Amino acid sequence: MRVEVAGPGDWAQWRDLRLQALRDTPLGFVETAETALAKDEAAWRRRMTEVPLSLLARSEGRPVAMVSGFLIADRPYLGAVFIAPAARGRGLLARLVEPVAVWAWAFAPVLLLEVHEANPRAITAYARLGFVDTGERRDYPLEPGGREIVMALRPAAS
Repeated sequence: MRVEVAGPGDWAQWRDLRLQALRDTPLGFVETAETALAKDEAAWRRRMTEVPLSLLARSEGRPVAMVSGFLIADRPYLGAVFIAPAARGRGLLARLVEPVAVWAWAFAPVLLLEVHEANPRAITAYARLGFVDTGERRDYPLEPGGREIVMALRPAAS
């Protein structure tokens, strides 16, 4: 499996994997499948240009996982994380997070993410990689009363 930087030319593969992600794990994202389906090619290409770091993992040339790194108020975040069911359980999450962490630590000594409180599998997976609960909570915009946990990953002390 290869993890590669995705660019505007990868928009269709990104879109297809994103739609799969939204159907598989709707609480993992702050977008609905319906909203994503309504976007045209130009919007997908723009997304691939505007987001600072987008990675696709490919197996036999087909995309099986995705992740992004982006900034919110100069704070680096991990997002758009999805691994297709057939590719899970192979250590791919660590391979996706590592380059995003390296990118993030060029901006700040922490990489943040938000994960829905009702997604214990993801919370556990991130904790195994060293992410810790910051104690901060955010409202999940697609579910009244839903909350997201903010987790942080810092570089290992040398």
